[in-house]
Amino acid sequence: MELKLGEFYFNGKSSLDFGIYAKYIIPFSPPKKLRRVNIPGANGTYDYGTKNFDDIGITLECYCKNEYDRSTFREVVYWLSKKGRLYIWDDQDKYYIAEYQTEPSLTWQNLSHMNPFSLNFLCEPFAYKDDEKAPLQMGENVVKYNGTYEARPTLRLYNTSNSDIVNLSLTLVEKEENI
Repeated sequence: MELKLGEFYFNGKSSLDFGIYAKYIIPFSPPKKLRRVNIPGANGTYDYGTKNFDDIGITLECYCKNEYDRSTFREVVYWLSKKGRLYIWDDQDKYYIAEYQTEPSLTWQNLSHMNPFSLNFLCEPFAYKDDEKAPLQMGENVVKYNGTYEARPTLRLYNTSNSDIVNLSLTLVEKEENI
């Protein structure tokens, strides 16, 4: 997918389909999921440690080049209403699993009068990359993980032959630290 400057792609549609352009604000990293407990009569908190992250917020500061009627505004609201993949122009090979959070500045008047508005998305903590396809061979197959943080793996196997697959065995091995 080739996105233009200021374009984002969400739930299967380009923002440019609606005349919407954006600059975005993304935190450097997702916030840590803190696990602390206040103990009555003790100083400070007990810290259970943090090895996980909370969701990350992404704000798109937008403007619209089109003038909108109420019907088109409803189409935009419907487009934003479901959770989906969010691609942003300057990191096109990655996407976030995002859900639009209602923002008071997104109004019919803002779109129809070309006023600036914000779109706030709540996203899973890390960016994902589109599926990589690798043909399997007989014997051991290694799938290289190029991410920067541990992620839940998704493995899809497709049988493209005309014969049944028998005696298939899958083993998931954690990434070794020194590799």
